[in-house]
Amino acid sequence: MGRMQGIANFGAVLAAILFLQTGFFEPSQRFGQLAATASNSIPWLSVPSPQPAGVAGAQDQEPSGAEHVVILVMDGARYDHTFGDPERRYVPEMAENLAPRGLLMTNFANLGHTVTVSGHATMATGWEEQVYGEEQGHFSHQTLFERARRELGFRAEDAWLVLDKNKLGMMFDRSIGQHEYRPSIWARDTDDAAVAGQVWSVLSEHRPRLLLANFPSVDRNAHAGNWDGYLSAIRRFDQLAVETWRRIQADPVLVDRTILVITNDHGRRYDNWTEHGDDSEGSRHIMLLAVGPGIAPGSVSDVPGSLADLAVSAGQVLGLEPLQGGGRPLTRLVSDPAVKQRAAFKALAHAR
Repeated sequence: MGRMQGIANFGAVLAAILFLQTGFFEPSQRFGQLAATASNSIPWLSVPSPQPAGVAGAQDQEPSGAEHVVILVMDGARYDHTFGDPERRYVPEMAENLAPRGLLMTNFANLGHTVTVSGHATMATGWEEQVYGEEQGHFSHQTLFERARRELGFRAEDAWLVLDKNKLGMMFDRSIGQHEYRPSIWARDTDDAAVAGQVWSVLSEHRPRLLLANFPSVDRNAHAGNWDGYLSAIRRFDQLAVETWRRIQADPVLVDRTILVITNDHGRRYDNWTEHGDDSEGSRHIMLLAVGPGIAPGSVSDVPGSLADLAVSAGQVLGLEPLQGGGRPLTRLVSDPAVKQRAAFKALAHAR
């Protein structure tokens, strides 16, 4: 059993590195003016990510592989108001405390339907979902959360969707239904502070292996035409995201075993900042920042990537088999070491 654990940990580190060493990204599409020449200058490093200032105890832990993936979604922020702004005026905490410790992708996109329900469905399934009729729409592909429960033996408390906006909760309820592999779903119509509180509660009580959370306040303020509220919501999310990382690093189970990914479900139009939902560059171009074990600190990549790629990559880090026809994160993850890693994870999951 000890030897199997060692194989799993090594394999998880390898998978995490491959997942987020973006020189291996091979997205099936490029978008508008954002297509760029791949940069292969990112150093190949396998080190535990440094802890943010003020977090105690993490350096005493022996580094191991990624066993948990947490995805935080800042709903509807335009890229030039996050890391597309050279001064990072509205995301100073992430810029100072997370970006130097992780990977920043500058050429990341929603390549599908640039609305909230479709973006979250894509992140949950690894397919470019087109969910129309936001109050009645549904998606047809199985989620990573269900697959992890069925294929890896995850319990309901290991796989969480933390959702604001009632339409998101209704979409996932309709699309997933009630069955034995249903993940845990928390859905309210509240605000970012309530979502953060629920995320922190789930992390401390359940230590989930996979968690996806929607933070709605940025998008809500934008649709209301509240410019000051929109920018304030970005700043508030910035603080909540860094606090989430601090809590992960302070947890003896999660520290050095958790990849935190911060992204958006869609952007906003450049000609009308209150709207989105089209195929313009403003609606498509979004941020991605990732930090955790196996990720080279201070990495910046302009290699294209998409929400579907992120979903499949997260699943493969946890040990799920690659999709056929969905997102294409890293074709080299199907190499022999990765196959062994997935087998080891499955053996461990069923042994628990």
